[in-house]
Amino acid sequence: MRKRFLSLWFPYLGIEHIFRSKSDFNKAPYATVTKNNNLFFISSVSLFAKNKGLYIGQSLNDAQILCPNLQIKEADIFIENRFLKNLQRWAEKFSPLVSIDGKAGLILDITGCGNLFGGESSLINKIEQDCINMKLTVIIGAADTIGAAWALAHYEDSNSQSYRNGDLIDQEARATRSRSFKRRIGARLMCGPINTIFSSNKRIAKPGEVGNVLNALPISLLRLSQKEVSELVQLGISNVKELEVLPRGPLERRFGLNILKRLDQAFGRCSEPISNIEPNIYFSVRMTFPEPIELQKDILAVTERLLTSLGEKVSKSGKIIKRLQLHFYLINHEEKIIEVNLSQATVSMEKILNLFKLQIEKLNLFFGVDRMRIYVSEIEPLNLKQKDISLDSKIALNCNMKTDTLFHDLITRIGARIGLNRIVRLGPADSNIPEKTVNVFSVAWSKPIMEWPVSFLSRPIHIFQPEPIIPICLKHTLKTFRWRSVDFEIIHARGPERIAPEWWLDDKNWRTGVRDYWKVITNRGETLWIYKAHGGTVSGEWFCHGNFG
Repeated sequence: MRKRFLSLWFPYLGIEHIFRSKSDFNKAPYATVTKNNNLFFISSVSLFAKNKGLYIGQSLNDAQILCPNLQIKEADIFIENRFLKNLQRWAEKFSPLVSIDGKAGLILDITGCGNLFGGESSLINKIEQDCINMKLTVIIGAADTIGAAWALAHYEDSNSQSYRNGDLIDQEARATRSRSFKRRIGARLMCGPINTIFSSNKRIAKPGEVGNVLNALPISLLRLSQKEVSELVQLGISNVKELEVLPRGPLERRFGLNILKRLDQAFGRCSEPISNIEPNIYFSVRMTFPEPIELQKDILAVTERLLTSLGEKVSKSGKIIKRLQLHFYLINHEEKIIEVNLSQATVSMEKILNLFKLQIEKLNLFFGVDRMRIYVSEIEPLNLKQKDISLDSKIALNCNMKTDTLFHDLITRIGARIGLNRIVRLGPADSNIPEKTVNVFSVAWSKPIMEWPVSFLSRPIHIFQPEPIIPICLKHTLKTFRWRSVDFEIIHARGPERIAPEWWLDDKNWRTGVRDYWKVITNRGETLWIYKAHGGTVSGEWFCHGNFG
């Protein structure tokens, strides 16, 4: 049986999952923004805003000049990923093999699934109708390979609008949107000879017609990097056919294997399996209130009841909780989320409740809450371990059973306030480079290293970025120098210790070449770690690299 694939692309997913319920979504510009270097940039725009000249990557200041009435909201990558995973679960009713494609797409293996819906066209129409009901814009591509289906879904005709356009309905591609009536889908999808490949003006490549479809498409639709595309364009290669006829040997030597791999995947000469994610076990409990609640004691009481019910479900499944979220649905249609990460997975609802209390106390719920939901986002299997016990002493038994638990409880409580990723421990590393002698691990997901390798080398307590020092007396040996606008005189010096850079790496901090380190005691009582760089790609001078305290 010939393989068939669908590529679903949601070009406005970042904006539609937030504003799709707005009644004026088609008549006002909406956009989401992300912050970078204290500046806001557009991350997603609606079709109305796009027609006004807004685009992804544009600065917010420029966008507001073009659209003074632009309505914005800061993007939340976590919520967008969660929404895309929900769409993945929805798409599983059309195919058992569904994978997430990038940040706004899905790939479906529909081999043999079309007969269950009355044919492939009926299946695509069903997907369209569901997207209409969900008020989502979707562009669909169907072909014998994943690469060809992806190319068809992401193709944009330069002479026509490939998205939904409320004023030019006849110029739409396979993009749909919910309205008060079902709109006619349709037409000016591609120009030139590509139009003859599709049936009923849809982005569907008939079985066995992948080659004819791909040859007329631009090379950017082969899922290549921007650098690869620009280099190919500079050589005068603009479409897939021109790339296909080139000799493979010189192409591989110049660009590597990625271009040939993508080309073979698109034409079906190289397999590309779908990485389907195993179905997750979802644990969730919720409670809806006849009247909104807003008092903290009421919220804590509801949280305790929900955790009790959740604990019963989780314990019966033989699982333990690693991460969970508490969702508040306010009467103004706003949603607030509290997330708890545990250093050690547990089924103790009392510990989880105490962690929720720390964050609920700081939560501002000015509008009442009409629904609450607790969702377990990460679980682990329950592995029973035999503890080391001593039959001679009950104290040793209690100590062994409580030490690990109490330590992880402490880490979890601190992490609830400042974040688990900020609690770190150090571990030894096999390197002579001062900055690389230790590795940094998160305490929550690592074990302590009790035995450190013994070294005769002396290292300072504080190591910082090398700072230049200025010799005051220009002699062969350094006696006096100025560092941080203070004059120092060397009373005692020990060294040198020569450290060479790692020749197999191009470290910008070591371009000054080989270093001779000295441990010096100054007249001000400072014990510093200084070195003389002998010069490499950058000229060498004297630097201070650490302080022994």
